[in-house]
Amino acid sequence: MLVIAASLILNITVTTWASATFGLPGGIGTIHRGPCPSVRITGLWLHIGINILSTIMLGASNYSMQCLSSPTRSEVDKAHANKTWLDIGIQSIRNLTKIRRMRMVLWLILAASSIPLHLM
Repeated sequence: MLVIAASLILNITVTTWASATFGLPGGIGTIHRGPCPSVRITGLWLHIGINILSTIMLGASNYSMQCLSSPTRSEVDKAHANKTWLDIGIQSIRNLTKIRRMRMVLWLILAASSIPLHLM
């Protein structure tokens, strides 16, 4: 959660700074102006930073999804009483039907938000 909040604050800060410094002519934002080699180097470092942030965010999301899909002791006991089983120690889609609804909804939201993050 802290990683996501820090990333959001960083993105808002950089966007505010860039729009105040360079403006938004024609609705297009600029973050750096200069000769081509300078812009190329700045672009390279920005892309490296974005990739590092997105990798950390994807890892945090995956960890949270694993915690959400892990059954509690009472959920395991309930499954055993019903002569069924749950996966323990791995992220399991099968567990989603057996855990509390709120945790399942949060897991689905994280899964849906992780797909575009991973692809971008």
